[in-house]
Amino acid sequence: MNISPIGNIPQQLLPQKTGSVKQANFGSVIKHYIEQTNMDVKAAGKAGLDLTTGKTKNVSETLVAIEKANVSFKLMLGVRNKLMSVYTEIMRMQA
Repeated sequence: MNISPIGNIPQQLLPQKTGSVKQANFGSVIKHYIEQTNMDVKAAGKAGLDLTTGKTKNVSETLVAIEKANVSFKLMLGVRNKLMSVYTEIMRMQA
C-alpha cells in the first residue's frame, strides 16, 4: 500500500537557503489550501466511483481517500468560519 502525504507545504512558507524567510502572501496560502481541498474531494469522489463500478477492490484506500477529503473540508470550513467571525468583529468595532 502506497501512503502519500496529506498535503505539500507551499514553497512560500519554507525558509530560504540563504537564511532569510520569505514573507508568504496570506491570499496565496489560503488559495493553495482551497485548491488542495478541492483535489482531495475530487480524488475521494473518483475513489468511491471506482469502488462502486468495480475498477478497484481496495475498500480501505477508498475509505482513507474519503476521510482525507472529509478532514480537509472540515478544516477549510473551520478556517472560513473563523475568518467570517473576525470580519464581523472588525465591522462591529468600526460602527
